[in-house]
Amino acid sequence: MNRAKFFELTRLNADSHTALRGRDQEPVRVEERNGYTPFGALAVLIADSFASAPDGLGSNRSLVTGIVRDCLPLLCAAGADIEASYAAFMAGADDAADSFIYAGRIATQQGNTPFVGTVSDMAAALAAEPRVLRLAMVNVTIAYTVLEKRAGRAGFEGELASMWPDPKTFETATERKETTRKVAV
Repeated sequence: MNRAKFFELTRLNADSHTALRGRDQEPVRVEERNGYTPFGALAVLIADSFASAPDGLGSNRSLVTGIVRDCLPLLCAAGADIEASYAAFMAGADDAADSFIYAGRIATQQGNTPFVGTVSDMAAALAAEPRVLRLAMVNVTIAYTVLEKRAGRAGFEGELASMWPDPKTFETATERKETTRKVAV
């Protein structure tokens, strides 16, 4: 996908994109010319959802980027579920909200755990964790809906087919920190 299409999907412009790139705040790094992907656009939309959240995360774009990067492999693995929740939402199913997919971070005394799943999945994860300090979640189904709508209006919805990369292709922010620590030592 070229940069112009990526900008159509994300609503970024050249200046905001350059600023995100210069600060290492692109959730999915683009290493080659026209190497933009619909999945990368979805990651930007998810980061934007976090950044505009009223709970204070919006003031720290680097933190938001780290949360999204930690979730990338889980988002890839949940691609079919995200598409199914979108279909249920668009069809107006009575129980569509039950299938919404959320992404974020569960902070506990043991550390941060990335999360992608439904509200039921989240309840199970929270029940298994004795001391939750903080939850930071956004609705991925809604971000995917925005992506689909923008692609449709721009006339390239076909580019969203097979948009889910292999989960193993992404290094999370946590893994990158570990790599950076090893290099620094």
